Formats: sequence, structure tokens, C-alpha cells
Amino acid sequence: MDRVSRPLVALLMVAALAGCGSAEPSTGSRTWSPPDPVATVSDPTAVATPSKEVERVTFEQAMARYVTAHYPKGSRYVGDCGTAKPDPRGVCGLKKATVDLGEVWGIGAPASEIDGFLLLAEGDSGWQVADAYVPDLEGAGTAPAPSWFVGVE
Repeated sequence: MDRVSRPLVALLMVAALAGCGSAEPSTGSRTWSPPDPVATVSDPTAVATPSKEVERVTFEQAMARYVTAHYPKGSRYVGDCGTAKPDPRGVCGLKKATVDLGEVWGIGAPASEIDGFLLLAEGDSGWQVADAYVPDLEGAGTAPAPSWFVGVE
């Protein structure tokens, strides 16, 4: 910048800053209000559309979710009871039957007795536990077995 324009720029800056006012709020009756919304046109193709390919839930994931939700904290699904090793926090499954509604699996601790039964069904989103049944212990009552459990033992 040349010598003449520097003082001019400085003078303009001081004038601009003076027009901004002091840092203290004014005592007038004016209050701040948000600016009016500006109408915009959006591109309809820019909206995120759901993916056509939904991630399918695997059989193991469905079993693991059930165990996490219905067994004591720290329990985990360890796979098929035929190959599962004894594990104090493990829960395994054993396929018992195939029925019209899906597959019936016994569920319990590895190297122990089955303590419940699950009906698993495969749908568009993958596997899910459709129903669960825990038979009554001897003398504990008589809860009717669901129709999908008839003939399974």
C-alpha cells in the first residue's frame, strides 16, 4: 500500500468499528430474535434412501442376541452343543426338529441338560427367535406346550 492509502484505510476501520457500538448491552427495549427462516429448495434425490440390501441376521447372531437378552449377564452363545466345550458362562444350542414354522432348538449349558426350547424362523431380514418355551419342572405346574413344540423331545 502506498503512504496515502494507509491512513485512509485506518480511518475507515475506526469508523466501521465505532459503528458497531459498545460491548455493553443497550438499555433500549429491543430484544434479539432469530432471523426468519429462509425457504430453500432441496434436491429430492439428495435425500438418503435406505439401502436395498439389508444386512441379514445370521443364525449365530440370532442365538447370541437371545442369550444376551435372556440369560444372566456375561453369558454367551458358544455354538452347537455337540461340539461345545464345557464353559460356566456358555450357552449352546441343539437342533431338535424342523417344523412348518421353522426350526426347534434346545438351549442350555454345554455338557448339561437342555433347559429351554426356541423356535427360530428365517425371514427376509435373516434368522430370528420367533418363540421360546421352557417346560415346567416336575411338580411345578402344567403350562401348555405351544403348537410348534408338540412331538419334540
